[in-house]
Amino acid sequence: MKIKTGNNLVKVSTGKKRPAFLVIPTILVVFIIISSLQLLLAQEKPASSSTTNLLQLLGIEVSPESLDYVQNKTQFQLHTLLTEQRHPKTWNLSEKIKTDLEGGLHILFSVDEDIVSRLERLAASPRVLEDLSLQIKKSILNHKKIYVYGCGATGRLAKQMESTFWRPFWRSIRQDRTIWTKVEKALGPDIEEKLIGEMTGRSSLPLKALRICSSSADCNSKITR
Repeated sequence: MKIKTGNNLVKVSTGKKRPAFLVIPTILVVFIIISSLQLLLAQEKPASSSTTNLLQLLGIEVSPESLDYVQNKTQFQLHTLLTEQRHPKTWNLSEKIKTDLEGGLHILFSVDEDIVSRLERLAASPRVLEDLSLQIKKSILNHKKIYVYGCGATGRLAKQMESTFWRPFWRSIRQDRTIWTKVEKALGPDIEEKLIGEMTGRSSLPLKALRICSSSADCNSKITR
């Protein structure tokens, strides 16, 4: 406390100190109170109301067909297959090729090395191919059909196996009447139709095939899976 006596200003201590909170600006106190109230209100709200998913932002509702596909059509969900995953050798191809074109191409071409290593393993242990050949032989002799199918590049290969290898081979045999007479007697006149190559890749294809089959007597010629 200050006391003025004449021309002199004397400072007198009263022995009491001002409380510390008095020096805090009023606006800061108000801010702290409001922030505390907002925090309490946010904690009282359910967790679901504080989050908004992408469908809500886009104004889209989940269709019954989509739910049925996710929940029940698991046999058509292919995203977990090995062939649908990233190749370890090309994991960072997009980043590498931005700064090093030659190195990026080297990474890309290195994937073909897997073909050589796989053929080497098959040559070292041919039991799988031998069993496959035996099953194909049994199917042909028993007048059964053979289905070859795949997605993407393997699907095109499946179609090529039918149109480029199988059918042309039997058509060439048919030109020789001496040989064809024996083949026809042993394997039947429709041996050319016994191998079918199909390209799949969309989940709707097997479903469409099933719908076609339900109204057709020859289901074997229409269902590939």
